[in-house]
Amino acid sequence: MQLYDMGDLAESRRDAEEGLTDRCVVTRGTGKPVYNPVTRKYESAGDTVYPTPEQVAGGNPGKCRMQSGRVQVTDAEAAGAVFTVERLELQLPFGTVFEQGDVVTYVEAPFNPALVGNTYRITGLGAKSQATLQRFTVEVLT
Repeated sequence: MQLYDMGDLAESRRDAEEGLTDRCVVTRGTGKPVYNPVTRKYESAGDTVYPTPEQVAGGNPGKCRMQSGRVQVTDAEAAGAVFTVERLELQLPFGTVFEQGDVVTYVEAPFNPALVGNTYRITGLGAKSQATLQRFTVEVLT
């Protein structure tokens, strides 16, 4: 007896994608960062892997969402200081293969404009067999 089929998963993915109200661009490569005077931040100059022109034409202008996980306070014994480490999770729709080291630049965040212009590096490639969104651990670059 099959409790879950591909049609259900596809519908769940469409539903989950509706919650992605932010926009971001993901680049790959070692291009030298370029200063954007509008955002006053450096942005990646690598090759764009997301969104592709086909995704944009299909109605996906780079949908994404940033989520914050648990905050941990860590005691750095060698430096004798206490600092905070926060786990950030980037959520993206299915359809693109991402790699560790890809750089994410936030382009639009209607519910948190402070994210616009921030850049992150994908550090963890999460995997689930029936996930509704792709979820990646990221670290803050700027």
